[in-house]
Amino acid sequence: MKFSFNLSFNSSFNFLFLLLIALATWITGLTAVPDRSIELSPLSAAQAQNLTVDVSLPVEARVITTNGRTHIGQLIEVNAQQRQLTVEAPYDNILVRMDEVERIEFPQNALVYSGPNLPVRGERRNRVGEATWGPIALSGLSVADAEWGLARIAGVRGVSSASSRTYVVERIQFNSRQNNMTVHVVIYQ
Repeated sequence: MKFSFNLSFNSSFNFLFLLLIALATWITGLTAVPDRSIELSPLSAAQAQNLTVDVSLPVEARVITTNGRTHIGQLIEVNAQQRQLTVEAPYDNILVRMDEVERIEFPQNALVYSGPNLPVRGERRNRVGEATWGPIALSGLSVADAEWGLARIAGVRGVSSASSRTYVVERIQFNSRQNNMTVHVVIYQ
């Protein structure tokens, strides 16, 4: 079997016709293939939006309750299931229910353990900036190592990678009615 295809390019009409067919084929091929470089799958989008970030807690915390009381000590435990915080005071541990907490403040002069580069609160050295994360579920806060003041905050949005930075918690504002909190951090390089 012999096929022959004879097309004359002498007329500009034939050339434009072929060009139009090639362009239509190319456009159809583009629209048939989804653009995967822009759209993230639902799982990837959720992972990019909800990170768990390691943070440093200064050794002194001021837990201010909704009735105006202040408990001073080191935040050593967050129990999301029992909805309570444990503050280690000089002579006793104090248990405070999360729904009674208005906010936790960490004084500017409180010592922070964060590894070889100890940021000293109030200094501008190596300070990159500040950030406010929230709303974060109350269950998103956990103390990883109370002795060294290391905690984890799950559900943080807007942070791409925390590996080269130290996040020192400055304030945690609680909203128990909506079962969430807002965390304000100072960022050190």
